[in-house]
Formats: sequence, structure tokens, C-alpha cells
Amino acid sequence: MKVLTEKNLLDYIAGAVILGCGGGGGSEWGKRMVDDALEKGCSFKLADISEIDGEAML
Repeated sequence: MKVLTEKNLLDYIAGAVILGCGGGGGSEWGKRMVDDALEKGCSFKLADISEIDGEAML
């Protein structure tokens, strides 16, 4: 499992804005959410599919 850095998260936000072709809004909202979560001590993790139990509910 990979712990995502703030840079990783901001890169994902930038990609989502590009893929949304302007229809999903700007990146400001996403950046605020990331900042708020990190200030509260939250972390973001990315799991490989092989790390997830086949019976898990996602």
C-alpha cells in the first residue's frame, strides 16, 4: 500500500480537471479538501488490487 503525498494528491486533482474537460469545475475545491484533510492528520493510501481481500466490500 502506498501512502500518497500532498504532491501526489495535487497531481491527481490536476489530472481530474484535465479529464473533466472543464465540466467538473476547477481545482480549488479539491485543493481545499486536501488541505483540510491533511491539517486534520488524515492520510490517503492507494492499494494495489492484489492487496485487497477478494471478499472485501469497497
